[in-house]
Amino acid sequence: MPMTEESEEFLSMQKLYHFTRFNTALKILCSGKLLFGKLRNMNDPCESLKNIYNSLFGENKELIPRIEREIYHYEQISLCHDDKNRLGFDLHSMWANYADKGYGVCFVFEKNSMCTYLESDNLYVADEVNYNDVFSQDTNTDIRDMHEIKTWINKHVKDLFFTKRSEWQHEQEFRIIRRFTNNHKAHFLNIAPCLKYVIMFNSKTISHEANITTSFEYDLMKQFINPEVKILTYESFLGDYLLVSDERRTIWQKSGIIDNPTRLLAID
Repeated sequence: MPMTEESEEFLSMQKLYHFTRFNTALKILCSGKLLFGKLRNMNDPCESLKNIYNSLFGENKELIPRIEREIYHYEQISLCHDDKNRLGFDLHSMWANYADKGYGVCFVFEKNSMCTYLESDNLYVADEVNYNDVFSQDTNTDIRDMHEIKTWINKHVKDLFFTKRSEWQHEQEFRIIRRFTNNHKAHFLNIAPCLKYVIMFNSKTISHEANITTSFEYDLMKQFINPEVKILTYESFLGDYLLVSDERRTIWQKSGIIDNPTRLLAID
C-alpha cells in the first residue's frame, strides 16, 4: 500500500488510545474531559483489593489502615499505547471489553501534547504499565510512623500504580495517575486539545453489508466532534484489516504495515 500524506501523518504521530461505549463517547466529547477511575473499582484484584503489610508494624494499629486510605486517594485514567508488534487501535480485546464489542469508539490522542500538558502540573504521573508474573495484591511496606506514608508512596509509585500481572499485557496500558484529597467526588482530565481522531468499528443501525459511514451513529458523531478532529473507520476485508479516512482513503493496512519495515519504525 503506497504511503499517502494522511497515512504518514497518522503513523508518524505518537498516539494514545481510549476505548469506550458510544453514548459515553458523546458525553466525553461534550465535556472535553475523561473521568478518573478509582483504584477500588479496577477489574484487577491486585489493584482493587490490595493487602497492606508493614514489617515495622509495632504497636501502632492505625498505621496499616492509614496506609491503605492514602493509597486509595490516587486515581487513574487508563489508555493504550502502540508497541513494536501492534498498534493500540488494533487490539480486538479492547474493542470487545471496553467499547461495547466494537459498537463503541476509540479516541486517539496525540501523546506528546498530552504529556506536555501533564508535565506542566507536577501532581500528575504518567507512564507505561510494566507487566510481570510475580506481581500480587500483597503490598509490603517498612513505614515507621504516619509522617512517612506519603513519602513512601511517592518512592514506590511505579510499583504501586504502574505494575500489573502478565496476563494483562495484551492491553498495552499507558496510565495517568493523580492524588486527590477528596476521593468521594468525581475528578476529570481535560483532553479536548489532545484529541485528533475518533475511530469507529461497527454500528447497530446498519446491515452487515453496509458501510458504517452510512449509519446513524456516524452522522451523530459528525455533529459532536470539532472540525479539526477526524473520523476514521476500522474495517475488515478478505481477512485483512484497514483504517479508512472520511474520504474512503486507506490510512493503514495490517498486511501492509507488517510487510513494510519502514512503517514499523514510524510507531516506535
